[in-house]
Amino acid sequence: MEPKKLIANIIIGLTFITTFYTIVNDKNDLFNEIFPEGKILNIYSVSISLVLTNFLTFYIVYVYFYKEKEKHNMTKKELDRAEFLLADKKKKEVIDVYTGIPNERKFKIDIQNLQNSLYHVILIDLDNFGKINKKYGHDKGDKIMKLIAQSLYSSMRRDEEIYKREQKLQDSFVKRIYRKYNKGDEFIFLIKGEQYEAIGFINRVKKDFKKFSNQTEEILGEKLELDFHAAVSPIYPNEEFEIYYRRLHECFVLAAEEKHNKKIYWYSDECLNYDNNDFRKRLYDEAETLFSL
Repeated sequence: MEPKKLIANIIIGLTFITTFYTIVNDKNDLFNEIFPEGKILNIYSVSISLVLTNFLTFYIVYVYFYKEKEKHNMTKKELDRAEFLLADKKKKEVIDVYTGIPNERKFKIDIQNLQNSLYHVILIDLDNFGKINKKYGHDKGDKIMKLIAQSLYSSMRRDEEIYKREQKLQDSFVKRIYRKYNKGDEFIFLIKGEQYEAIGFINRVKKDFKKFSNQTEEILGEKLELDFHAAVSPIYPNEEFEIYYRRLHECFVLAAEEKHNKKIYWYSDECLNYDNNDFRKRLYDEAETLFSL
């Protein structure tokens, strides 16, 4: 309770008690009880003085502690706000500003905290996205990119993650692949499990792009076919970042070169280990069809 409210309540209480006592008893009787025979110094007056002194002491201490508590609460609020701003800043650092999905920095953080299991990284690069920016403008290009990013992000399942890639690959790789989108036109996916599970995932993404193509008319005024190249590479347990990242880039170069007349390249032909009737073999066959030129 604030000191002002406290003192007001006490005064009101004392006024009420005094008024009640005066009404019940004659005021002369009240005066005589406090000052018998007109003597100022007596048991009653001394008691009242002690009570008032204690009350004044209590009030001073109360005001001091109240102010200290207010300072503490203010400090706590400032700390809470600082922590909120810091958390918000950290959150923004791992979110792609254009699409609103996790960025490559978040990908590198997640990579460091992987379980001791097999994972696969998928890197996709959108085809001819620069033409959209050139013909329709960057604002509409951004809307298309956000449509793709948000749609894919919302469709992620358990053990599946998506990240927006903005920075360029190695110089040697950049020289071979023309950068088409000034804010980056690549996405990274992190999939836990065997290679066939990553293949099944990228097949699903490929089919999603057909839906995205149908939605381009709402943004661009005409339908435009959207497509991409893809590379699939494993991350083995306890493997160093540079090793699997270099392997991913190598796979992506082969995908960009459309090796074997496909727009996808996976690190090893594990499909050769499966019978034709095996569902895992069918996933690879489907990828061959979906990504063939």
